[in-house]
Amino acid sequence: MGNLTEDQERAWTQLASEIGGELITRRERGRRFLGRHLQLAVVGKAGKSPIALDVRVEYGGEYAPNSLVTRIRAPYVARDTFSFSVKRIRARLTDGAVLHGMAKLAGKHKIEAADVGFDRGFLITANDTAKARSLLAEPRLCGLIQSQPSIDISAARPGWRLFKKSSQRLSVLRFEEEGVITDVERLKSLFELFRETLDQLCQIGSALPEEPTPQTLSAYRRDWLE
Repeated sequence: MGNLTEDQERAWTQLASEIGGELITRRERGRRFLGRHLQLAVVGKAGKSPIALDVRVEYGGEYAPNSLVTRIRAPYVARDTFSFSVKRIRARLTDGAVLHGMAKLAGKHKIEAADVGFDRGFLITANDTAKARSLLAEPRLCGLIQSQPSIDISAARPGWRLFKKSSQRLSVLRFEEEGVITDVERLKSLFELFRETLDQLCQIGSALPEEPTPQTLSAYRRDWLE
């Protein structure tokens, strides 16, 4: 696995048309392409923030096949260092414990799902419990999250950037899932989820409603464009 089918590309073409985004295919790499590992991308706007939905090749190495991953990333101008993640836990009981342990190592605290209106199938962590609860207090945002059959969404300051000066600080909102999502309605729902999350981050004071400058995006290129 590692190449897109015509049906997959057709679904993303429809997505670009319906959300008013720009479709960029592998064939257009010479004109403008977001990263050397990407097969397909739809670039749009969520408020003032650019948003990229793409399909990336994950190289398996010598003994494993290549695979495709659907990703969404939206860099935004941050006012603080707030970070969070929301994951739908798989059926195995160990998954939640492992993810919780990893979150603790990253300095995040577990938030009881029931406290923010989620069922026990979600693991929610954040480095600021009060802000996470404020973020998830928006009913539309919670509904969009819970409507997803699987979800792994997070926001954090990038861990790497080029040594370039910038007047803006970025955080990046991310989603990732194995395989190529071709359900156009689901892709549109994920796009709306990002738009709603970015708006709510502004409402709770963790994001600024301004557009990242080209210089800032360039400084953080590896963290959101590759």
